[in-house]
Amino acid sequence: MVGLRAVHWLLIAFCAAAAVGYVHGLVSATGVVRIDLYQYWGVGQVIRETDGAVRNPYLESHAFDRELARFAQQSDEPVVREAHTVRPELELQATPVAYTLFSYLPSSYVRTQYLYSLGQLALFAGALALLLRRTGIPSRPALLFGLLLVPMYIPLRAELRVANYNTLLLFGIALAFHWIHRIPVTATAGAGLADDDDDDQKEHPVSASRYAAAAIGLLGSLVLLKPTVVPIALGLLACCIARLGPAPMLRPLLWGGTAIAAVACWPMVRLGSAGIWLEWVEYFQTGNLAMLELPWAKGNRSTVLFLSTLTGAPLAAVTIALGAALASGYSIILRGAPAPVAAARKALCDPTLALSLGVVGLLALSPLAWQHYYVLLLAGAIPLLRVGAGPERVPLLAGTSLLLAAVVPIQLLLSPLASANEFLGRGLPHAIHLGLMLSWVPLWLANLSALTASLRSAR
Repeated sequence: MVGLRAVHWLLIAFCAAAAVGYVHGLVSATGVVRIDLYQYWGVGQVIRETDGAVRNPYLESHAFDRELARFAQQSDEPVVREAHTVRPELELQATPVAYTLFSYLPSSYVRTQYLYSLGQLALFAGALALLLRRTGIPSRPALLFGLLLVPMYIPLRAELRVANYNTLLLFGIALAFHWIHRIPVTATAGAGLADDDDDDQKEHPVSASRYAAAAIGLLGSLVLLKPTVVPIALGLLACCIARLGPAPMLRPLLWGGTAIAAVACWPMVRLGSAGIWLEWVEYFQTGNLAMLELPWAKGNRSTVLFLSTLTGAPLAAVTIALGAALASGYSIILRGAPAPVAAARKALCDPTLALSLGVVGLLALSPLAWQHYYVLLLAGAIPLLRVGAGPERVPLLAGTSLLLAAVVPIQLLLSPLASANEFLGRGLPHAIHLGLMLSWVPLWLANLSALTASLRSAR
């Protein structure tokens, strides 16, 4: 037993050393451009440099490009000049909330890179802690799992390289997921569904209402930050309603809606325009919608766009067809239940099922899916790894989803074969990218299996 414990700690120490080495190299590499962060930081820098004379990135995009070019030429930080060479014109598709949030970053880009990288890792660690808490995995294997993800999960490495804000979204989703678990399943909402944590069912009704309001406000704010998370927000909102009941949800909806409205108004003040949200929409409509349909060669790993290109069918038709196919799987399972509506309501009471359903909807149907978007796959897959909560195939399918998205383990396994065969060597990169793109499929199957098991146990 002592020997096994020693092996555990040796493995953890080895993985910790690998993770720390990777993180140190990442954080200390202040000469790396990190192009997404540069664009977010650049908007705030122009606002600071012009004392607010140039504030609206959608109506004054040329002024932002001009002022940032002037600043880059005068900057004593070489990375700023290099970033401007890579991206002389800003791509301003992010939401007003995103630019408002990032406008408070430090004026030094080198310092911003350092702090932002540390913040990304802290948010990622916090999200993992919240998600793994619900799996029942013992602490040492959970720690080992988290340490392995840092150097081996390719979407995370891509996220850290470009410095997007998917780790912030992941943490927000994990926190909302945690809060929703704290909402007891009321009798009117369909009690009888076993929850993962009996202590959650002891919450006072007032506390449950506050958790619901906080989750709603947080999820709405995440949507304002990045609208692509709408499927996840809808899934967790439906879970809130299913657990608390429609009537008791009125007060949380009011308070959560008030918080969302406050977040929506924040950019109006910071960016100096009461119509900033309409201006963002108009900015997209005047030639920027093509950014949502970038091809495979540009790095877009969207399933619906790939199928549209492969078949020649319109993107909208492919999206509707795939959405209908996903929905049909749930319809078939629910029809087999004695009372389909009640069964659906009870299934939605499980935050794990609701969250993984939202993640599947996001990754399967989004027309734009960069490699770093698959960081959000962790939110749907990790909770399904829970121990002793259903059939064994559920965690196996969820683990398969993670392996396909991680890429590195697949590379390590198949690289010897690829080096021995020229044909396999040429096809391996494409196969790996296809595996990443379709990593949501095992997650969908895991979700269906967990739903089936949940309905059987409720009979």
